[in-house]
Amino acid sequence: MRINRVVGRSLLGLVAAGLVALVCPATGAAAGPAWHVESEANTTALPGETITYHVTVRNIGDADSDGSLTTTTFALPAGLTGVSAAGRQAGVGLLDCTAGGAVLGSSTIQCATNNVVPDLANGAGQDLRYKVVVAVGAGVVSPSTLTAAISVTGGGAADVSWADPTRIDSPPGFGLDAFDGQISADVAGAPSSQAGGHPYAITTSLDFNTVTNPLPIIGDLWPVEPVKDALVDLPPGLVGSPAGVDQCTSAQLANGVSTSGEPLCPATSQIGTVLVRINGFVNNPFILGPYPVFNMVPPPGTPARFGFNVVGVVVTLSARLRSNSDYGISVDGNDLSQGLAIAGTTITFWGVPSDPSHTPERACPGIFEPASGGPTCPSGAPPRAFLRNPTSCTPSAGSPVQDGLATNIAIDSWDHPGARDANGEAAAGDVGDARAAGVSEPAVGVRSTSVAHGLRKGAVRSGARPCPGGSVACERADAVRGRPEPSAVR
Repeated sequence: MRINRVVGRSLLGLVAAGLVALVCPATGAAAGPAWHVESEANTTALPGETITYHVTVRNIGDADSDGSLTTTTFALPAGLTGVSAAGRQAGVGLLDCTAGGAVLGSSTIQCATNNVVPDLANGAGQDLRYKVVVAVGAGVVSPSTLTAAISVTGGGAADVSWADPTRIDSPPGFGLDAFDGQISADVAGAPSSQAGGHPYAITTSLDFNTVTNPLPIIGDLWPVEPVKDALVDLPPGLVGSPAGVDQCTSAQLANGVSTSGEPLCPATSQIGTVLVRINGFVNNPFILGPYPVFNMVPPPGTPARFGFNVVGVVVTLSARLRSNSDYGISVDGNDLSQGLAIAGTTITFWGVPSDPSHTPERACPGIFEPASGGPTCPSGAPPRAFLRNPTSCTPSAGSPVQDGLATNIAIDSWDHPGARDANGEAAAGDVGDARAAGVSEPAVGVRSTSVAHGLRKGAVRSGARPCPGGSVACERADAVRGRPEPSAVR
């Protein structure tokens, strides 16, 4: 599974605590349409099996595409060949996937359309969605990694590219399939590389290992085990200032009817959005959202808390200060709901939450989110910076990455939960030890890894770490098993 605009792939990704709010000018969005691509597939496949890519192309700009030809190209590496391809635009109809010729046996598959793809404010849910099935050659070496390249051109928007690696190996155990991220300078996703600067947004994305469920009604992208806790240690110096943003209460966040979450949180308390990737049954996985993420009223002793409501399921993320080490910020999601078969998630925090460029994704109190056709609400709050890049890129002693700053993550599952002490901290031998060890083989039921602030999977771009100069250090998914290896995505 993989994601687009992506610092560290994490369910979480942010900040806390007590900085003085900084006044800054609003950041204007790039005018016109802008493509955002997401591709999902099972973590592994064996020689002779098939891989199914579920791809979503979304217009995240501030204008509709212009109706000129929009082409999505799947370039397959040696060892993969096309089997079938189909596309659909919700509310419009089927899409042609034979623009590049016959699909069967091909190494290049093209899907093309002249349909207008509205921006979020004008056409919620009218994304381009493709299902592409490819065959893994019987002679492909196992273990190895094969990477499909996906690109979108036309429609009046800038071209975007995507890299989607799949491990050719036996089915995986519980763990991380991908953990990537990006600190962006604008809506188009250009990297924010100024040390100490205020970025447009921070996006983090986390995907869990998935397999094909033997029940035909369920299909692929089924999580190996349901995740219970996700603990993220952010680099020291990456900070935020929730003190300058209004707050939402737990009761307001939980408001809704049946499976429709309709939070009563003030529009001025929204600080970002979240996408949730789930198994959609009948072999038709889909992406929920984007849902609004709110700045919550934290409980005593917690510097900051963030929350969102996904089809009636409330998720909260708590920030804490690592006062016994580097004074960095950690963000924890504890006892995550098993109500959805979550394959992955992408969370975006806005650099200036009141910026008018975020209005197309800003929800109104007491009604469903804009992505589901709900109205949008302007903030009207003064423009105050919520995020700040680290001021130094020097890795700490013993860091598992040598270029850039590491983000550490540890996860456990409901099937094999990590033990916790009375303070909620992971007990010795479980999540805490795995997190402290960085890239390692931790205790049963726990997986951990560290990544530099560069891309390993997802959008193909460079220079994503929040400091000038140098190359971007990357790791691929094998890092969760203790074998870090440079990625081809730079």
